[in-house]
Amino acid sequence: MEAIVQLQEHAAALNFFNRYNERKIEKMMELFSPTAVAVFIPLGEDGAGPVDGIGRHLWTGLIDSFPDISNTIKKSRVDQHGSLICEVTIGGTQAKDFAGISSKGLRFDSDHIFIFRFNEQGLIESISINWDHQDFCRQLGASA
Repeated sequence: MEAIVQLQEHAAALNFFNRYNERKIEKMMELFSPTAVAVFIPLGEDGAGPVDGIGRHLWTGLIDSFPDISNTIKKSRVDQHGSLICEVTIGGTQAKDFAGISSKGLRFDSDHIFIFRFNEQGLIESISINWDHQDFCRQLGASA
């Protein structure tokens, strides 16, 4: 039974990344529980909150500012606590200002770690995301 649950959780994570690639925010949101939380680790306290708030806001901003944004899953595994950990490369060319970073038309390619936790219904209950924010800013011609 545990293997089936893990397969369902992997499928939900794949759906999340596919919908992200398709730039379908509402479809991404459907994969989360109503009480789901997001933590964008490099952003500190300002980067934590309800998925329907901070998550929706950041993903909408990213998709709007980087219209060719895409992600590629490099590796995934389940840790000893049952969390699904995905190593993902995200990249895109900046077409609009984003989060205080003026657009210079530069491209970023950044490795990210996504940690998913699921509820009993198979919905994402929490998502934590980490990346090298200084390198992200550097690639876009800004300082962190």
